[in-house]
Amino acid sequence: LAVYYNKQRITRNELPVLMVDEDEDEDEDEEEMEESSGETAIDPAQQVQDLITQGSDLYRNGDVEREVSACIACHGPYGEGNEPAGFPVLKSQHADYLIKTLTDFKTGARSDSPNNMMNLIAKKMSEEEIQAVSYYISMMKP
Repeated sequence: LAVYYNKQRITRNELPVLMVDEDEDEDEDEEEMEESSGETAIDPAQQVQDLITQGSDLYRNGDVEREVSACIACHGPYGEGNEPAGFPVLKSQHADYLIKTLTDFKTGARSDSPNNMMNLIAKKMSEEEIQAVSYYISMMKP
């Protein structure tokens, strides 16, 4: 199986779509009231772009204050990974998979990274940061 998957071409993903939580349905009523009062609601497409921008910054620079390492350090500037070091290719991976994986590292449900490196990093990340960096990585060109 590994040989088969290794021979597959990486394809480009569609732009992620924000999923609306059931709790957010209540917020939509509030947003409609804000719109009628002259305030504008945030466009979901703009939210996705903002998350991708935030994810790009986190991927490239990390967060020094909270000791979140930059992804680029291990996974490379284009998400190409580092096979000799055992760091996987990330570019164009599906956002939902990355969100689940990072969340699993954060909660300890997954612990198969060398020296638990990803667990230590993910524990310091917020859910928004996990979503943002996942969206950014999913949009990296193959």
